[in-house]
Amino acid sequence: MVAIQIERELLAVEKQLNDVVRSEVGLLQDASQHIIVSGGKRVRPR
Repeated sequence: MVAIQIERELLAVEKQLNDVVRSEVGLLQDASQHIIVSGGKRVRPR
């Protein structure tokens, strides 16, 4: 089903976002996690 595939892909995007913003600097890690958890648009149209 299409919805299941989309859900899988969205989970993969979330994982990649978390991997990209990972930081050893505590303040940066906290700030980036706050932004990700807050949600909102992930992809913006051009």
